[in-house]
Amino acid sequence: MRRRSLRQMLLDAPVGVVEPMLGGLLLVCATLVHVLARNGWAVLGLDAFGCCTMIVAGRWPRLGGFALLIFLAANLLLPPGVATLGQFGILVSVLGLGMRGYVFWRRGLTAAYLSLMVVDLLRQSPNPLAALDPMLGFGLGIAAVWLIGDAFSRARRQQQTVAQAAVLSDRLATARDLHDTVAHTLSLISLRAQRAELREEATPEDLRFFAEASAQSVQELRAIMSLLRSEADDERESSRRVPLLSETMEAAVARLRSAEFLVSLTVDGDLDTVPASRVATLDKVAREAINNVIKHGIRGSNCRVLVGVADREVTLAVINRVPLEQPEVVTDPHLALGVTGMRERVAALGGTLSSERVGNNWVMQVSMPLGVSGHQRRPAGTRKARS
Repeated sequence: MRRRSLRQMLLDAPVGVVEPMLGGLLLVCATLVHVLARNGWAVLGLDAFGCCTMIVAGRWPRLGGFALLIFLAANLLLPPGVATLGQFGILVSVLGLGMRGYVFWRRGLTAAYLSLMVVDLLRQSPNPLAALDPMLGFGLGIAAVWLIGDAFSRARRQQQTVAQAAVLSDRLATARDLHDTVAHTLSLISLRAQRAELREEATPEDLRFFAEASAQSVQELRAIMSLLRSEADDERESSRRVPLLSETMEAAVARLRSAEFLVSLTVDGDLDTVPASRVATLDKVAREAINNVIKHGIRGSNCRVLVGVADREVTLAVINRVPLEQPEVVTDPHLALGVTGMRERVAALGGTLSSERVGNNWVMQVSMPLGVSGHQRRPAGTRKARS
């Protein structure tokens, strides 16, 4: 379990507990002072009312602020020389309003508080110059709680912004995972079912594919749900097994060949030296690219897969033939969503992705920095396999 800092604990604490805690503490102090000074019950009751306005402000800050104004106005009726501790509630009220971000109400109430305090200090001071010191003290106190309230409010807004960004990031990651796994499998099931419908017959291979693909979709969905239920990020990462890039490329080639494409794989460099973070992204990008080839490419045509590992970057390209007239390649929302997801994944690692039609070919190309120095990898070799 992670230890939270004092600042984080303060930010996570409800703002409404500040005024009641300070008001209750001030009420205890005021009661002791008035009892020891043997002041009348009227003064004690008035001070208790001023402290209670802070307790009310915890739930209704603006109502508590107006009640404090009534308390300060009532202080003007006390005889000179009699002071109340409830006047320090000005600092608590200004602090609470600032922490909540009530800029307009804080300005108006602060101006009213200061006006009543100046009148009260001038009334109780025989010499106007003698009131300058307490005026300066209250002014500095209000300036301090003003800055503290602003800092707290700004920190809370930043925390909320970060939390919202984290939620949006999780939603986007979940959407990408669903698209890369379940949506892909269901798309293949749909394509296989359409082919069977055109033949007006479902072969045993089709039925076996439907059963296996459906089971795979359930497993993928359960895996994603288990990741969403994981509380810690390290638990999520540890539950994932990132394949080697060579395994990813072999799986991509096998899928294309099973879909009746003539595949050639060209490898330049040692694929097994690519960092796991890059492999995970390339794995998802390759799956999306292969699914688009199967969905939009010409079955039986050539398809080239090229992957290279240089000193500082890794590149992947998938080139396949497409029909001369194929407007759905551009307008298909599923394809657009997939390309957008691939581009976002690659851009998050500082790479670039392009997917466009070049003549009768559709070319998808990815380039990503490795993030490791070249001396950490073994000497590169070249291997080429062609069907």
